[in-house]
Amino acid sequence: MRALLFAIVCLAAAPATADAPFVPPGTSPPDYAMTVNNQSRRKLVVLHHGEWTRITTANSPAEAAYYRANGAVSVSDGGWIRTFRRGVERSPGLDYEPRNTGEKQTHLNEGCTVWETMRLENQGLSRYRLFAASCVTDDGIELWARSGRETSIYSSTEAVEIERRPVSIE
Repeated sequence: MRALLFAIVCLAAAPATADAPFVPPGTSPPDYAMTVNNQSRRKLVVLHHGEWTRITTANSPAEAAYYRANGAVSVSDGGWIRTFRRGVERSPGLDYEPRNTGEKQTHLNEGCTVWETMRLENQGLSRYRLFAASCVTDDGIELWARSGRETSIYSSTEAVEIERRPVSIE
């Protein structure tokens, strides 16, 4: 029973394949285009303009997810609207308050700061130390995101190319 409960919590805590990128509070990223690999080596294309982020798979650009203001609104389409949601889905028992860890890293020759974006509310009461973290540039571009428990990574995305450039509103 505990194993089943743990599996459910891990699945709920792991970010979806194409979640909106994490943006630290008070940051407004510039326009950019980025190619990202997820844990299954599936390439995603991320285009960001203003408050909007569009994420598509490299193989199916018509299949897209659109995010406004860090995930406040998303629409998936392939010619038809399939999902629409408002707000960010939250699992009970998890703390989503972003915390700057102060750790600095370099990814793709870009400096970034590691942010903890999710953890169990009562880490001390569980032997499973669930977490989600992102490494974000000073101008607000998420270069990688990971979630898991202690030393096991369950979900990850990582930028493999990034270009700061104007992105069309379309």
